Amino acid sequence: MLDILSYTFYILLFSLSTFYSFISLQKLKNIIHENSRINLKHIEIEYSKSLVNYPLKDRKGKTAFLKIDHKYLNIVAILNSNCSHCTEHFEEFWYLLTSNNLKISLQILINENSNELLHYLDLVDPNLSIFQYKNDLIDEFRIPYYPAFIVLNKQGKIKFSTPDLYELYSLFLRRDSLLTNN
Repeated sequence: MLDILSYTFYILLFSLSTFYSFISLQKLKNIIHENSRINLKHIEIEYSKSLVNYPLKDRKGKTAFLKIDHKYLNIVAILNSNCSHCTEHFEEFWYLLTSNNLKISLQILINENSNELLHYLDLVDPNLSIFQYKNDLIDEFRIPYYPAFIVLNKQGKIKFSTPDLYELYSLFLRRDSLLTNN
């Protein structure tokens, strides 16, 4: 009789243990699932005015404007010479673009009188489209951070902006609808 009770107890203990293990596993899966969701840091922005119409300066100091490429995705990178991590983030961004052979239309905006930054970008690639901006552009278009990686739509309006180049890259990998050129 003791053996039967002991056996029943072990079966009950094993069943409870299996049940609680299953419950714990489900909770763990839910936690992992919640943490694996992409937490986007970008800001979706709807502007009535176009960044393309904003006057900038080219390398020679003449008035210039951004151009929209209707074939490729238009990305504008805004860098600032006072930003200690802008060059590092741009290097990583450039590496992701070139190593993965991503085809985009890239235009870079740097603050006025940032000759060191201009020289650095010339070393990265002398054919980059680089423009200089006045600080009122940052206020007018409410750019809250440096660097800013901005996707433009076909009208030259800001579609979204993010400081996180890996977020932008993950959108590339997922072929996210935010990256459609419209």
